[in-house]
Amino acid sequence: MPDPRELFHNPEEAIHSWLDGLKSGLWTAVPAIVTHYDAQKNTVAVSPGVSGYTVDELGNRTHQALPDLPECPVVFPRDGGFVITFPIQKGDECLVVFSTRSIDEFWQTGKAQAHHDHRTHDLSDGMAIFGLASLAHPVKGVSGSGMQLKAEDGSAIITLEKGKVSIKAAHVKIEGETHIRGDITVEGKVTASGDVKAGSISLQNHVHGGVETGSGTTAQPE
Repeated sequence: MPDPRELFHNPEEAIHSWLDGLKSGLWTAVPAIVTHYDAQKNTVAVSPGVSGYTVDELGNRTHQALPDLPECPVVFPRDGGFVITFPIQKGDECLVVFSTRSIDEFWQTGKAQAHHDHRTHDLSDGMAIFGLASLAHPVKGVSGSGMQLKAEDGSAIITLEKGKVSIKAAHVKIEGETHIRGDITVEGKVTASGDVKAGSISLQNHVHGGVETGSGTTAQPE
């Protein structure tokens, strides 16, 4: 049975059709795949992960591939003089969000000012946010008890849980003066290139009193 709206002129349907056409050119956010990363400018070139479409006078839709977005600023977690960066690679997935107005002036100067191009929701005003994962490339081994900073292959993991921090890696390197308060338990060898002190006693330069030949033992180190 045909829809009654198909038999009579329906202004509501005409409005819906007009709105659909308007929304088809209103870009908000799309998943995308990295094709190039510029580490100096902190920008990526990406290929959108969805297609667009055109509508002819009869209402027929034709799907078309969206153009590559050649220069999207990368959004790294950053504030207060600190930043978390990622070694972005070709093929990485991301989410590109589109500004409601031109970002050209702000991006070039970092200051609020009037925009000279009055475009809105345009494909040229995309910014790439990383962390999106498709079902084809899910994040594996997600901890259910703590926050983790890790290599996806599991070769290095820092886990932050309530009252505990754990580090797992084949090699851990610390540069700088280190202060530890509390007991230390080492399962393995300890190698030091410099002197080691216990209290005021030097491992390299301490002396023993009461030295005798034969089966006697020395006094405590000094």
